[in-house]
Amino acid sequence: MLLSAENMSMKKHDLWRKQQRSGAAMLEKHLKAKWTLEELIDNQLKRFHAHYNESMVITRPEDVAQLLMPKWTPPLEMACMSWLGDWRPTAILELLQSFARTSHLSPSLADSADSDRIISKLIRETRIEEAIIDEEMAEIQATCILRLPFSANQTNTSGYASVESELRKIKQVIIKGQQLRLKVLELTVKKVLSEVDAAEFLVDFAGIQDAIHQYAAQQSLHKGPVKGSVHCNADLNHTSTYSLLQ
Repeated sequence: MLLSAENMSMKKHDLWRKQQRSGAAMLEKHLKAKWTLEELIDNQLKRFHAHYNESMVITRPEDVAQLLMPKWTPPLEMACMSWLGDWRPTAILELLQSFARTSHLSPSLADSADSDRIISKLIRETRIEEAIIDEEMAEIQATCILRLPFSANQTNTSGYASVESELRKIKQVIIKGQQLRLKVLELTVKKVLSEVDAAEFLVDFAGIQDAIHQYAAQQSLHKGPVKGSVHCNADLNHTSTYSLLQ
């Protein structure tokens, strides 16, 4: 029996999460052993590159919605973290800044005014790029609401052609968002952090992503007041506690 496109997408996403966890575990092992990290860091970045570039190979317009609202992402995770289907780039930088200021990475980074200034500058610049992408999406949404030919006197063919045109535009916006995420990660790992700090950050970033996903998936099974803690790493002294009503 042939698998549906949705099941294929979910299987691919599960594989991506397993590969990310495996790469993070390998990085953590090498961190403890003080082995060379450059190749492992590059391999982990390649996984992000492949994941974020997946949207470029989407050919069917109906698959665009799957990129914006993936079936494998629980509603709580989508509401808290999602921007065009994945993490907002500035959220990645703000996580980095939090780690740097609390000495979770190397103490020298926490004491460095230059590092804090560089990260703050990156956050400001990235917010501008996010705003440009948001504006592009807003224009497409306005077109969908105001101009698409959904009236009764329009033919199905012309209406579908117009919708397909707007979906192609949305795909290009999503690609820009994915490229911005990858740019932020590469700048963080290659330009801002030392090799050891970059490895530490990638390990914790993978851990936080996985913890948030697992937490949100568990809460989607419950009703009523929920309170829980998300730990990104056994060595991390900071715990994020979420209280919510469902």
